[in-house]
Amino acid sequence: QEACIKGFAMIRKYGLGCLKDMFPMITLCVAPLLIGYADTTILQRHPRVCLHVIAALFVEAVTQLMLDHMTSRPYRAIRPLFVPLLVFTALIWFGLLEGQMTDELLISYQAVLVVHLLMKFSVVIHEICDLLQIWCFDIVTKYPKKKKVL
Repeated sequence: QEACIKGFAMIRKYGLGCLKDMFPMITLCVAPLLIGYADTTILQRHPRVCLHVIAALFVEAVTQLMLDHMTSRPYRAIRPLFVPLLVFTALIWFGLLEGQMTDELLISYQAVLVVHLLMKFSVVIHEICDLLQIWCFDIVTKYPKKKKVL
């Protein structure tokens, strides 16, 4: 109830354009509800997978927001990883996906999300450590100096 009241107040103050930046969070809140309403047994069949998918999507959005803020880049609210969630939601909502195919697609989506996040985090951590010339979790050991190539 509080989120709806604040949402309407924000629309009244800033106009409908502010919803563009809220799209990912609205999607992450509404899509699981639609999936659970259309397929009432999906959470019973795969509780951890469902929670991991939603948690991974929130983690990806929030970490990208923090990274964009720290690097002074504009935040892209529309994330490419949300497209499979929207497609999955539409397929379940319109009854085009049922049974084992739903389970296989959900588990595949979870695997893709986990691999993407692990790759993203390892690349970002490596780049930050290389830029600061420190080792991850060890700032005492000297970082090797790179020779400048002319």
